Amino acid sequence: MSEKKYVTPPAGDNTKEKFGSFIQSLRDHLTEEYRKQFLIRKVLCCLLVLLFWSSILGEAMGVLGVILAVLLTSLSFLFWHYAYWSHQGGVLQSFLNGLIYFGSFWQIVLKTILQYVLVYFWITLIAPISGYFTWRKAVKNDKILYIINER
Repeated sequence: MSEKKYVTPPAGDNTKEKFGSFIQSLRDHLTEEYRKQFLIRKVLCCLLVLLFWSSILGEAMGVLGVILAVLLTSLSFLFWHYAYWSHQGGVLQSFLNGLIYFGSFWQIVLKTILQYVLVYFWITLIAPISGYFTWRKAVKNDKILYIINER
């Protein structure tokens, strides 16, 4: 008869180390310039999304809703660059770049600013979902994401 072999789990495989490797993986699949590039937009949009989620969930569920809003906003903050990367060159960007605006100079400026605010708000709102899937694709294919500025 064969003897049973028991395997012990590897030492030091605790939750803190797993979370640290997760954060490191998020950083490893983005270029350093890309990580630092959109920090102000990312913070402002996450604040808008926090207000949005806390007004909807906080009123409906109370303290649990506020905790859920903070959790969703923190996920948006973590995956924002991946969601922004997946938005580039997509249908929404192609449509918005092809729009022709009519009106006075200030109307055109205000429409353009509103358009960018709404697009960044949308990217931040869907970042926990689309950013996660984009990150998983980058990990699976071992790719590092970057954006080429054409301006």
